[in-house]
Formats: sequence, C-alpha cells, structure tokens
Amino acid sequence: MRRFSVVLSLAIVASLLPVALPAVAAQPARFVALEPATGTLDTTFIVTGTGFLPGEAAIHRFTAPDGTVSPADRELLDVHFADEQGVFQFQFVPLQEFATPVPGPWKLTVCLTDRRTCATLDFTITG
Repeated sequence: MRRFSVVLSLAIVASLLPVALPAVAAQPARFVALEPATGTLDTTFIVTGTGFLPGEAAIHRFTAPDGTVSPADRELLDVHFADEQGVFQFQFVPLQEFATPVPGPWKLTVCLTDRRTCATLDFTITG
C-alpha cells in the first residue's frame, strides 16, 4: 500500500491538481488521481479513486481539445465500483479509447452516479 500512496501523491503533484470530490458529512474525503499527467497516444494512463464508500459507483467522461465529449451517449458510460477499502481503478490508452485521438490538452471528469459530485483532471497527449 505504501507504493500506492507515493503514486497518488506524485499524480496529484504531476498534474498540479489536488482534485477532491466534495465530501458529504460523515463520509470520507474522496480523491481521484491520474498518472501520468502527460503521455503519447499509446500510453497507458491509470486513474485511481480513493476514499469512496465500499460499493460506491463513479462514472467518467473525456473532453477532447476541441470540446468534444466522449462518450457522447450517456448510456455508454463506464461505471466503476469502489472495493471494500473504498478504492477503484481503471486504465485507458488514448489510441484505443478515443474515436478521434488527437494530441493536446484533454480533461477527464469523474463523477458519482448522481452526476453532481465530480472531479476534473487535466492531462496532455503529445504527438
């Protein structure tokens, strides 16, 4: 678990975004980290959420440099469930995940399924 803590800290520092989802009273603080903050079209990016309640669900969306949101269809959203320790993790490779993978500044938005409690992380895809 020590390695995870270091990775989480580095991810937040690397992206310059200590992104915390707003906490509800009596719930732990939720954090979402993305590593690395910069990569190529074939880089594997890893997203880790911590501080969630066990079984709590989160969804994600990507925003391209031109403002296009993916997935565009709300029914295609991936759902991630926190494990017994309140952690979820998923990874993506831009070349495989995005319909039009282009270099530039991207955004990843991770929300609880209520879609009101969200965190947005910036990352860059290089050419």
